This record gives sequence, C-alpha cells and structure tokens, in this order.
Amino acid sequence: MIYISLGLFFLISAFLEFISKKNIQTNVLFIILCIILVLFAGLRSEIGSDWFAYFNYYSNNTGNFEFGYSEISKLFHQLHFHYNIFLIFINFISILLIGISIYKHSRITIFPLLLFFSNLYLYYNFSGMRQAVAISFTCFALNYAYNRNFLLFFLFVFFAFLFHSTAIVFLLVYFLPRKTINFKHLLILILIFIGLYTIKEKLFFALAEFKDVNFYTVVQEKSDSIITEFYIGALVRLLLIFVIIAFARKMLENVKFIYFFNIYIFGIFLFMSTYLISPDIGVRLSSYFTIIDIFLLGNILSSVNFRKKLAISMLYSIIIFYKLSWYSGIDSYYYKTIFNL
Repeated sequence: MIYISLGLFFLISAFLEFISKKNIQTNVLFIILCIILVLFAGLRSEIGSDWFAYFNYYSNNTGNFEFGYSEISKLFHQLHFHYNIFLIFINFISILLIGISIYKHSRITIFPLLLFFSNLYLYYNFSGMRQAVAISFTCFALNYAYNRNFLLFFLFVFFAFLFHSTAIVFLLVYFLPRKTINFKHLLILILIFIGLYTIKEKLFFALAEFKDVNFYTVVQEKSDSIITEFYIGALVRLLLIFVIIAFARKMLENVKFIYFFNIYIFGIFLFMSTYLISPDIGVRLSSYFTIIDIFLLGNILSSVNFRKKLAISMLYSIIIFYKLSWYSGIDSYYYKTIFNL
C-alpha cells in the first residue's frame, strides 16, 4: 500500500506542476521528492530480490561485483558504517544524477519522476543497485552525447561501466542518427537485429565463459507466460509512440527530441529482439535506452494544452498504478525500514 500512497503523492505533486508550471516552488517540490526517493530506498530493510546478496557482500566482502561498486562497498565497510548509510549514499548518487538529467532534458519534471519511480526505480534501486547507478551515469552522459562531446560522454559511460558492465552498450548512443529515422535507417536497424537473432546461439556460445550470460540464457528458467509478458512489455513501450502520433507530432520537428526519440526506438528494438531469449537480458540491456521515455514524456506534457496533459497523464497513470499495485503484492517488496527491526 505504501507504494500506491507514495505514487498518489507524486501524482498530486505532478498536477500542481501542471497548474503552476515550472517555478521556484515546483523546483523545491521536485528536490523534496528526490530526497524522499533516496531515503525510501536507503532506509529499507530486507526488501528486494537481491537484498541478501548485496547485504552479504557488504558484510563479508565475498563475491564478484564490478570494481566501482565493490570498492565503495569495501570502503564503507572498513569505515564501519551501517549498511543503510551505504544504501543512502548509493541511492543519493543514483537519484542525484537522474534528477539532474530530468531537470536538464525535460521542461516538466515531477511526472517523469513518477514514471521513473514506478518503473526502473523499484526494479533497480530496490534490487539491482549496481545497474541503478550505472543507468544514472548513462543518463547524465546523454547531454554530452547530444552535444557531440565524445570524451566526456565516454568518461561517464566508463563510470557507469565500473558499476555494471552492461553499460558498455550505451556507447552506441553516440552513433545513432540525430535526424528523423528514414526507411534506410529503419531497414539497417531491422537487419542488424535479425542478424543478431539469427546467430544468437553462436553468439551466446562464444560468451558462455561469462557466467552471467550463461546463467540468464541457459540456466535461468523462463516463465510459462513469457509470450504474454513479451507482448505486454512491447505494448507498454510502444505506448509512447502512440502518444506522440496522437498528441504531439510537432515535437518531431525538434532536433533534440528526434535524437532522444531515436534512442528510445533503438531500445524498443533491443527489447523485442532479446526478451524471448532472456527476459532479464532484454530488460537490463534495453533499460539504458528506454529510460529516455521520462525525458520524452516530460517534453510532450510541456508542449500540449491542459486537457491533453490530463488525457496523457491519466493514460500513463493506469500503467503506473498497475505496476505499483503489482509491486505491493510481491512478498520480497513488503516494505520495512530499519526502524521496524
């Protein structure tokens, strides 16, 4: 229930921003909501599917995590900080970079933060903490990709890589088209993914020495409803395209919006071509690109009239609160704080 209650608070705050537009008061409210997200993830106890794996690593320093995460974990452990202090620090980095990125790339800020909360925040900041930090660094790197500053772009992607090795895939962003995708671009993209899908067995055999790849593609069992989940996931990601066509076609005349939209389209293709092979790989790899929906949606909401704002936000709210109610029903997400112990 706490997830739905917090979501309602975010939604009310988003409507206040719709009414007042961006000003000092809404900026302060946005900062307060970011602080809530830091504390909400940082003060939790025994929550998330990977809680015990991360907790045991922090307590015993046994495991095999990426250099950036492991060194920070070891430092906090050696300084005898409580585990939740470490969690607050990790989530502070993540939410700070996400918050700055939303503020830079979206004229509406609070509703995108709500979308992030219901989707990637609960998925990564509560479970896959390393990738939560990695994605926040790639979001921050996005500005340097758009401005064609490859050195700084590469630097922040490298920081992301230090927390989760999958972040290396985000380097592709720099080379994606910055103009409206034409038939030629689309055909090339389709052929690339068809080619990768065709050689998937040989590709995964070559990568089998990496235990994570082998686990997700061979060892891990797939859900009996994987096809249904695939269609639902694809439809949810395609919703943004419908919203653009129905409410905000003029946004496709904006150069920055087009570039971000192309990144998002790439993420959808990546999701659809890998999910059936491994749901975890499909979601984890595509997340670096599909998180762009928070920036796209924020700019769409800022460009339409109030009636359309309501229609779009209500449409997304159905999905948002469905996800929040779903998380509320998962045993490993039953919310407890350190103060409950």
